[in-house]
Amino acid sequence: ALVALVALTFGAAVTGGFVWDDHTLIAQNLYVHGLRWVPRLLRTSFWDTSSLGVEAVAVQYYRPVVSVAYALVWSVARGAPVVYHLVNLALHLANTWLGLRWLRARVPTAPPEALALSAVLLAVHPTRVESVAWISGSPDLYATLFMLLAATARRPWQTALAAVLAAGSKESAVALPALLALDAWALSDDAADRAARRRHAGAALLGVGAVFAARS
Repeated sequence: ALVALVALTFGAAVTGGFVWDDHTLIAQNLYVHGLRWVPRLLRTSFWDTSSLGVEAVAVQYYRPVVSVAYALVWSVARGAPVVYHLVNLALHLANTWLGLRWLRARVPTAPPEALALSAVLLAVHPTRVESVAWISGSPDLYATLFMLLAATARRPWQTALAAVLAAGSKESAVALPALLALDAWALSDDAADRAARRRHAGAALLGVGAVFAARS
């Protein structure tokens, strides 16, 4: 049902082409047109593209996960925008499912109708239009995916890895350790469970810190 709902709501975007930032970041950026440039993508600014150059970059965003993802998709799609749009739809569906999974774990007594309504809200909320329909809006989708994976991970090392990928997708992931710490404080009365959640928050802090150290 969620797949059908997302397809009905965002499916028209699949027929769109590259627009605005898509041209600079993907269509005209030779650095994502081949996997040989991956080492460069891991150590340079998000906007250090072949058509701009690092000197023209005003804001030094560091989003290597997204840049490498663009290169991986290009290696499959050979420049077809439709594949990038399909990836965005898949990411949004994954985020909706993970969000529902997170909510069910936190509110286990919620009736199915409430969970269904929450899933629908996650799937079609109008604030998601830019992230899902615009290819260059995908950093939001990647960061959300890895933040939700961190929030639902079973092992601290999994949380740390997801935190690295989230922070490497968008700078807003810096909030992840604080969110997990709040989760530990607010949603558990069991001391052992709360301590385990704090360990996950600490692992997220290490992961996010590693990315920002690499960035600097």
